[in-house]
Amino acid sequence: MVKKFAVLMLCVLCAAAWLPCRPVSAVGVSADGGVYVTDDSFNTENIINLYGENAAEAAEAIVAEFETIDDLFSLTKDSQIAELNENGVLFGADQRVTYLIGRALELFEITEGAFNPATYLLTDLWQLSSRFGDGAPAETRPYDRPLYTLPEQKYIDAFRQLLNFGDIVIDGDTVYLPDNSVTVDGAEYRMMIDLGGIVKGYAAERAREIASEYGVTQGYVSLGGSSIVFLTNPDGDGGDFTVGVINPDNISSYYARINVSNTAMSTSGDYQPGKYFELDGKRYCHIIDGETGMPVDSGIRTVSIICDDPVLADAMTTAVMVMGYDEARAKINGGYFGSNGVKTAVVYERQWLLGSVKEVVTNTSADFWQITSPGYTICGYVTDGDFAYNAKNPNLWLFICAVGAAAIVLIVIAVVKRKSRPSRDVRKQKFFRPADVIVYAVTAACVLALFLGFVVFRQQSDLERVEIYLGADIVYVFDMASETGEIAEGHEGDVSVRTEGGVTYVTVYTDGHYNVVTIDSEGAKMTDADCSNTKECVNNFPKITSGDSVIICDVTHVKVVGSGGGELPVISG
Repeated sequence: MVKKFAVLMLCVLCAAAWLPCRPVSAVGVSADGGVYVTDDSFNTENIINLYGENAAEAAEAIVAEFETIDDLFSLTKDSQIAELNENGVLFGADQRVTYLIGRALELFEITEGAFNPATYLLTDLWQLSSRFGDGAPAETRPYDRPLYTLPEQKYIDAFRQLLNFGDIVIDGDTVYLPDNSVTVDGAEYRMMIDLGGIVKGYAAERAREIASEYGVTQGYVSLGGSSIVFLTNPDGDGGDFTVGVINPDNISSYYARINVSNTAMSTSGDYQPGKYFELDGKRYCHIIDGETGMPVDSGIRTVSIICDDPVLADAMTTAVMVMGYDEARAKINGGYFGSNGVKTAVVYERQWLLGSVKEVVTNTSADFWQITSPGYTICGYVTDGDFAYNAKNPNLWLFICAVGAAAIVLIVIAVVKRKSRPSRDVRKQKFFRPADVIVYAVTAACVLALFLGFVVFRQQSDLERVEIYLGADIVYVFDMASETGEIAEGHEGDVSVRTEGGVTYVTVYTDGHYNVVTIDSEGAKMTDADCSNTKECVNNFPKITSGDSVIICDVTHVKVVGSGGGELPVISG
């Protein structure tokens, strides 16, 4: 049986999912009373894993609430928010709608506009809204163009004039959008809002409230991995869950671990599958900076927030991404975060001559976040009540590279000079002069240092087995040592396997779709799928070559998990 609470949550962008705790049905009760339910509201995979006498009833009520919230807020449905955007006014608004718009107005003010749901038109202009969730839609709007190309500046300038979210008015059950508009090439545009930046946080809040109503105190609820509420872990040390935070450079792994319970967590970043695109070497993500009208480009790669309020956590991850590094460092150590118990970690990628370094800044103690990936360093943290910050210094690597380059130059010079000298008796030549020996030794030391740093001492666990899940069920296991695999009992009709040239091809079938996983001596990769036009599971996840790694398909709920034999953490992202 797979270890309990080995789960993987993903955002995207990004695009995240949870690795199931145990092989139970998509909706079912395990022998120890644990209930595991998957749900596809909010166009992602949601996991409800609860324990207790009324866990099944609570899970059913949570799923029903998710469906209701999705129907109210989704912009791909005839929701109340879609009606508000179309008409500029919403009569008879559901109390959930007025509540969440009210919370959004509050957070807009607290963050001084860094969190702004009125950026929807800009997000859509950049082809990163929910309308583009499965590839390019039909061109229905004047600014539509070929997929993932840059928009015209005139639209950016125009839509930046429609960001006055604070002017929205709530009067009882009626909501009014501001009546200002802009015109571009004869087409008129008014403010359109998208509460996707906090709706999953709100759903997580409601899930916790419902669990409490049923007396459930153990388990967790994940909204696509980007928003989650933890209760307590029945198997964890002190009731804690071990949580891994997604590595933005490799979304199948994590860069840090923490231990938490009875709290909420949200993570956002520029790496989430389906929520960014790259053009000419530059990444454009779904989080829009209202001041520029463009996707954020501050160097902040990901933000994780832990606090008691899931809505606040959800909104603040977006706001901190927008703030930029210097302001974010000041804000997370300011009065509001401290007085509201908001624990934050920010990953900043600092560029330098030969690449980049990644700084982790937090408003907690340095040991709260346990760094697990090479290249990440906690540079800012709280000690004795004060914030200490020391920028990560890349000069050591610069020195090593400079010495290596100098050694190469010296070798070239020595060879050229030797060839230019008159030929002498080979028996009298000194091939290893003292200077040459020093050059060769320095070069060898540089090569050895780079090899040890990037290969030998990389912090990763060995890949012992590959597990493939369909929903909550494990359907296939491949042992890397023996290079043999086995289809799980009862899933022979879901999986087909063939081996050719030392490579194993596993095809998983579900709901008329298929996903192909290729396994060789190095690891596993999702190599083909017909789940969507974008095939994010194929194109956005790297090959699994170590333990504690995962590939997910949000559409078919197929997961490929690399296990090192140890306990996998919950992973947020």
